[in-house]
Amino acid sequence: MTADRLNPAISEAERARRLKAIDQARAANRRQGYVHDQVLEDGKARYANGEITMDELREQTLARFRPA
Repeated sequence: MTADRLNPAISEAERARRLKAIDQARAANRRQGYVHDQVLEDGKARYANGEITMDELREQTLARFRPA
C-alpha cells in the first residue's frame, strides 16, 4: 500500500478507527500482563497510517515470533 502524509491511502476517519482499535487491543493485552515491543508498535503505527494492510501487519507480527 502506498501512502504519504500529503496523500494518505486511507481517510482520517479510517485512521481514527484503526487507532482506536489498536489502543483498545493494547489496553486489553496490558491488563493481561503483556507489554508490546517497539517493533510491533511500529508496525501498528504503519497500519494505522495506511502504510500497510492488516494482512501485512499480521505477517510481520507472526514473523517476529517465528524461530530463525
